[in-house]
Amino acid sequence: MSATPRPGIARRRVLAGLLLVPPAVSACSLGAGASEKEPESLIALADAARADAALAAAAIDREPDLAEQVQPLLDARTAHAMALDAEVARLDPARANDAPTADAAPADRPATLSRVRDAVLASGTDAATVALDLPAEQVGLVASVAACCNTYAETWRRRGEERATMAPVPESGVSTVDAMAAEALQDALTTEHAAVWSYSLALAFLSPERLDQARSDAEAHRLLRGATERTLTEIGVRPVSAQPAYATPQPVVDGLSAAELVIVAETDTLAAWRSVLERTTDRPLRQAALNALTKGTLRCAGWRAAVDSTPAIPVFPGR
Repeated sequence: MSATPRPGIARRRVLAGLLLVPPAVSACSLGAGASEKEPESLIALADAARADAALAAAAIDREPDLAEQVQPLLDARTAHAMALDAEVARLDPARANDAPTADAAPADRPATLSRVRDAVLASGTDAATVALDLPAEQVGLVASVAACCNTYAETWRRRGEERATMAPVPESGVSTVDAMAAEALQDALTTEHAAVWSYSLALAFLSPERLDQARSDAEAHRLLRGATERTLTEIGVRPVSAQPAYATPQPVVDGLSAAELVIVAETDTLAAWRSVLERTTDRPLRQAALNALTKGTLRCAGWRAAVDSTPAIPVFPGR
């Protein structure tokens, strides 16, 4: 049973818990003309994807030992460009026959891994900024592109690259959450309950070297679950309760099946948070859902890498 959401709740009260760790997102609004600028924004993102792919290819040509690490990004950015081009053609059929610009990597500096990382971080930042103001039909796609790019940048940073500069999340504004958005939050909360339970089961089977990461990821889900519950309570909606237990896709009997279980749990939460993005036009709530999608993609990638699932980083997280 739920009550009618109260309008005009201050953003810091409603979403303070959800905005736990901001991804690489700059604070920018497309303004009143967003609908008119929509195809151009997507075209710019598609061009950036092609440029990133060209830079990644140049990095591999320059240093073939990078192929194992960089080829998945090249494939992902190529797929992003194709998906964005298809959406542009759907929005404006007159553009369907336009030949996309085939960008070559600029030759002013060597195509290093650090340079690729900086480029994909910038692309992720731009995609995340654009996503916050897009219609429901495009926001999921662009948010997934942003989460994928930011996860590559953060993964490579963790492997030894210098820390990237993260843009701050704005601290002012008012958030309203309507019934459709509240329902999407309830769905996300359901997956967070299941994720917490899945990690508690997996901890009994994972190998010792995986335990610290599992405990850290489980705590991230507990924090996000609690923040979501508080948000729903603030808007007058009773949060859905956790179940005593959940059905697993397969029996959990060892470290491998335990890792596969948490991959399923992470994948389910990604889909739920992408759905939140698609079912609200509220910018602060979209920002919170994008944060959850991005951080969840990073966790999911870690576990996919642990079981040698390729590509480790999902190309379109949440889809």
